[in-house]
Amino acid sequence: MPSGHDARLVREDERGRSPRSLRRIEDFTSDAAHQLRTPLARMHGELSLILARAGALDGEARMQLERVSSELEAHLQTCARLLLLAQLDGGVLDRQLRSEDVDLVMLMRELIELVTPLAEEKAIRVERLHMGAPARRVHCCKALLVEALFNLLDNAIRYTPGGGRIDVAVLRRERHVIVAVSDTGPGVPAQERRLIFQRFYRGALGTKGAGTGLGLTIARGIARAHGGDVRLCSPSGRGATFQVRLPVA
Repeated sequence: MPSGHDARLVREDERGRSPRSLRRIEDFTSDAAHQLRTPLARMHGELSLILARAGALDGEARMQLERVSSELEAHLQTCARLLLLAQLDGGVLDRQLRSEDVDLVMLMRELIELVTPLAEEKAIRVERLHMGAPARRVHCCKALLVEALFNLLDNAIRYTPGGGRIDVAVLRRERHVIVAVSDTGPGVPAQERRLIFQRFYRGALGTKGAGTGLGLTIARGIARAHGGDVRLCSPSGRGATFQVRLPVA
């Protein structure tokens, strides 16, 4: 995946591109993800069958096959994210959203339960703030919102050092509901603040080799498809606070 420097060059290059040129890039991304997903899925399925039937494999051989299976699964997830990103870029999801009223307090409680084991592996505490009554509802596609909010929580865990803390709050501000995810990580350097929402960009202070650099891009795209946004709302060098702002139901 591109480094921070490469992502900056891509971003600067895109400024001079015409809408038609950008559309071609989006189409290529979608087509490439489609073309890659089918053979990857087939290989992953065949490898799963081999693992299920190969009871006589020695321990080292099985570990190698399981490692390959995990890599294939990770690449399949990347393809799925690229396809989602292409749909967000093309405005396809805006027309296809199946929305329902969702209580963000309840949803965040469920997501915190989901990510707590990941946080505990690094001795990170996840604190729930301002998550009592009343309910804070938004009208949204729940599956997509789960994707966006999970990305923010996962990002916070990746960038928070062992023994740190992540605070999650759900707030009502006039006609919006805000989900704030704050961590005690290194924060976002001033020179990276304009780049972090660019696809494939991974901050220099994060866990080396972790992530695809698509999480924040997708989270913001999903929020904007619902009439909201995702913003970085913390000063440089003091941890990071990301806010998802969505219209109330």
